[in-house]
Amino acid sequence: MKDIGSLLAKWRKDNKDSILEVGGVYIKTKTNSLGEKIKNNDIIKLQYTASFINNSVFYSTYKNNSPDEFQIGREGQMAEGLKIGLLNLNKGQKAEILVPSYLGFGSESKIVPPYTPIIYRVEVLEN
Repeated sequence: MKDIGSLLAKWRKDNKDSILEVGGVYIKTKTNSLGEKIKNNDIIKLQYTASFINNSVFYSTYKNNSPDEFQIGREGQMAEGLKIGLLNLNKGQKAEILVPSYLGFGSESKIVPPYTPIIYRVEVLEN
């Protein structure tokens, strides 16, 4: 959690916008949107990168320029922390979502080291 504290301090110093904490997830919005609020069962298209706190990217939809599609709340489609973050955004919005390990991959991942927080840099596309 020390790494998360350091990152949050940097976000607060570098960013004049507020950082929202919801259910253990931290959200820093990059753009405002008048789009519809995301809600459970919505199907959304998402351009995003997933990285470690050191900014090392381990997944990106931008590499093949093809967004991923998700149904919000559908079991097994995304980390719980990402779902919490997305439910606090609007369609068309860009944000960074900091997910602690217990709402991300915990100790169960072949890609993410155990107990590692994740930063999602997301752009929710208008359908």
